[in-house]
Amino acid sequence: MIVMKVKVSAFDSDLLDKCVGEILSVVFQSGGIVNGPIPLPTKHKRYVLNRSPHIDKKSREVLYLNTHTRAIYITTDGENTMQHIKDINIPNGIGVTVKIVKNIESKSRN
Repeated sequence: MIVMKVKVSAFDSDLLDKCVGEILSVVFQSGGIVNGPIPLPTKHKRYVLNRSPHIDKKSREVLYLNTHTRAIYITTDGENTMQHIKDINIPNGIGVTVKIVKNIESKSRN
C-alpha cells in the first residue's frame, strides 16, 4: 500500500477546484482511496506601490495576492495511480506536488 500526499495550489479558487475534481475522478477510476480535498489556509501577500515616483508620497496603491491550497491523501495498491495522475492535463497557474508519505509493503506468511 502506498499513501501519497498531493498538494495543489493556485491563485484562482474556481480553477483549483476544477483541477482537484479531475484528480479525484482519475483516482476513483484507478481504484484508489481518497481522503480530501482538505482546504489549507489561504496565504495572503500584500504589495504597496507608489502611484507617482517623484511626488505625492501619500498616494499609494495596494495589491493583494491570495494563494489557495488543497491537500489530498491517496491510498493505493499499485503504481498505476501515480502514472495516471502524471498524465492529467493541468492548466497553467496551478502547482501540483506529489509526495509519497508511506510505503507499506504487505508481508506474506509461509
